[in-house]
Amino acid sequence: MENNTVQRKSSYLEDPENNIDLSSDDKFQFFLIRHGQTNFNVEYDKYKDNPERPEFLQLRTRVEFIDPPLNLTGLNQALKQRKIINQLNFLIVFVSPMIRACQTAIEMFAEHPNKNKIHFVLAPIIKEGLNCSNDLSHSIEYLYSLFGAHNKEKNYGIEFDFSFTYGGLFGEPRLWNAMMLTDLDAVKLLYKSVSHKSVSHAEINDQILKYMADSKYRRLEAHSMIFDRVQIFKEFVKRYVELHRKLDIHEKYAIVSHASFLRALSSSGVDQETGWLLDYQDFKNCEVKPWLNFQISQDQSINLV
Repeated sequence: MENNTVQRKSSYLEDPENNIDLSSDDKFQFFLIRHGQTNFNVEYDKYKDNPERPEFLQLRTRVEFIDPPLNLTGLNQALKQRKIINQLNFLIVFVSPMIRACQTAIEMFAEHPNKNKIHFVLAPIIKEGLNCSNDLSHSIEYLYSLFGAHNKEKNYGIEFDFSFTYGGLFGEPRLWNAMMLTDLDAVKLLYKSVSHKSVSHAEINDQILKYMADSKYRRLEAHSMIFDRVQIFKEFVKRYVELHRKLDIHEKYAIVSHASFLRALSSSGVDQETGWLLDYQDFKNCEVKPWLNFQISQDQSINLV
C-alpha cells in the first residue's frame, strides 16, 4: 500500500518495451530485475488504489497466494527479456528464494550463451517485504525440491547455490522470513509462533497471516525496515565483490527481486516524518534496470550511495 506523495525518480528506461541501450556496455555493472507477473499481482492491481476495501484487506491474507508462481503472462514476460539478458555478460545473479523470482531467473537466462558459467545465488535478504500472504515463502526444503541440483536439466541447465539459505541463516530455520526483518520487536513477535519443534513451516505461515489480519500489524515490515535491510545487502554485495575479484568492466551482476525491495534499493533514503521512501524507482513485472547508485569504478573501487 503506497502513498501517492512518495517521491519517485523517472525511469532510466522510458520506452514500454524496456529496451536497454547496450552501445555503452561498460557503463553499468549491476542490473535490477523484478519478477514476472503472478495471479496475486493481478488481484492486487484491482484494489491497490482503495486499500480500505474489504476485498483488499481479505487479499492480504489469502492462503492460496503464499509464495505464488508466475502465471502465463509472467512466464511470457520473462521469455521476452531474453534478448536483453543474452547480450550482457553476467557473472553473478542474486535471486530471491521465492518461487516467482527463481522462475523468472530460469526463464530469463534459459538461453544465455554463458549460463553454465553464471553463479546463481539464492539470497534470502533480497526477499519481498513481509506484509501479506504473497510475501510469505514456502520452506527451503520445498524450494529445493523445485530448484535443487536434481532438477537442473528441467530448469534449462540452471543450478542455484543454496548455501546462503542453509548456512547463511541463524536461529530457527522455519522462521527465515522473520530473520530477514531488521526490527527486533517484530522478530520477537513472530518467534512466538514457534512453541515447540513439531510446528511446521506451514503452521508458522498460518500464524503470521493471523498477525497480518490484525489491524495492529498491517505492516510487519515498514518501508524504513526494508530500507535498513537494503543497507545490509549493499554491504554484503560490497564484501562479496571484494572477495570475488573476477569482475571486470564487462562482467555484470544481476539482482532478481521484488517491487518493495527494489524500490528501497533504488531510493535515496526515508522521510523521517512520513516513513515513506524518497526518490525511488518503480519496477514493472520483469523490468530490467541498471542499479544507478551502486557501481564499480574504473579503478575497481566500489561506489555506494
